[in-house]
Amino acid sequence: MQSLLLSSLECFFEQTCFDLIQEKINANADYYLKINGSVLLTNSTRFSPKTTVEEIINELMIEQWYENVCYEEYYQQCAPEQCSYLLTFRNNALYIVTIVIGLFGGLLVALKIIVPIIVRWIRNRMRPQVTPTDVSG
Repeated sequence: MQSLLLSSLECFFEQTCFDLIQEKINANADYYLKINGSVLLTNSTRFSPKTTVEEIINELMIEQWYENVCYEEYYQQCAPEQCSYLLTFRNNALYIVTIVIGLFGGLLVALKIIVPIIVRWIRNRMRPQVTPTDVSG
């Protein structure tokens, strides 16, 4: 498969080579499978004779795109209920710095609230329990 992708169609652009291929195929084929073709003209295709088969396949074997976009017809035929799109962008340095500062600020506020509560709870747990004793005299 790899060798096919790396090959080119040069032989189809030269009459002598093309005749040889046609002769070999017709010699081994039935009457219905015989080919009768003509050599490719270099000005009839955008691909050069040395273009590999892989490049032609990657270009979807398309010579030219005829792009005719009509959004009105699309929306009339498809009648979508909702349209959405995704906007992708990279964050710049100022945005990242602002987010980091905001995260640290939020973390500091949360710690100022939570740490005193935790310390008070730990101190209460560490304090020895005093049990009242009855002193009678």
